[in-house]
Amino acid sequence: MQAQVSISILVMSAASGLAILGVPAELQAQGEVDDEIIVDDPRPVAKAAEILSAKYGYVVTYEDPEYQYEGDVREVTQEVAKSASPKNRVLVPAGGALTIRNLKGLAHIDAAARGRAMVAAVIEAQGAEPSQGGTFRIAESRGMIHIIPQKVRDANGEWVSARPVLDTIITIPQRTRSGLEMLREICEALSKKTGETVVLGAISLNAFSRIQVTNGADNVPAREVLSILLGASAAKMSWQLFYAPDLQWHVLNIRPAPGDLPNLGEPAERASDQRQQVLRKPANR
Repeated sequence: MQAQVSISILVMSAASGLAILGVPAELQAQGEVDDEIIVDDPRPVAKAAEILSAKYGYVVTYEDPEYQYEGDVREVTQEVAKSASPKNRVLVPAGGALTIRNLKGLAHIDAAARGRAMVAAVIEAQGAEPSQGGTFRIAESRGMIHIIPQKVRDANGEWVSARPVLDTIITIPQRTRSGLEMLREICEALSKKTGETVVLGAISLNAFSRIQVTNGADNVPAREVLSILLGASAAKMSWQLFYAPDLQWHVLNIRPAPGDLPNLGEPAERASDQRQQVLRKPANR
């Protein structure tokens, strides 16, 4: 028996949608990334990956570990409160500073492999400072580099294997729908299968509403379903699946990869791109 996901994509012009999700201002202001990258952020690995993506055009996806240990989160309630007496605590990953060195030493590597090597340098730097919340591994598929949680501390502070949400095997009925509907069904399938809350966060509603898909997934990892959906778009796209420790939610954010926005002035009939892809994997994966 084979697990299968099939997808037939009609990507239409999204004149007012993709432009709102360009490169963040803080990344545009980073300047040249020379021999090292230095970040200080609640999610240092995700931030370093954003910088690499902005400078070199790599499509890098990211998934948070599910933070359980109190030392891996910090409270920012007063920093973000809109009232003097906020009702709910706001928690974010503790994160911290991360330095990735010796990137110039990767200049001799073939361009096709350099992206993975640079992301691997980020992962190795994080692994040297495991007190910052978790360790990660790398996978690649369909032109994307995936940063996947590997180890995280449990509620008692003991290191355990992470359970990446996007490794979850899902099934989605075959039918015609918008790209936005497909994203929502992926989140719903993940929530149902894992028993946890997975929701859409920051995405271009207009862009994904204009993408029409005829597709379905049968016993396939959610990461592969997402990769196919985003990979068939007219623009290179990436995702970040963030974990909100206060709400205990997984929030899926999707954005175009920097420097690869489509020609938004192109007529819809010329911008359209119809593709057919079939993915098969062993049912026991």
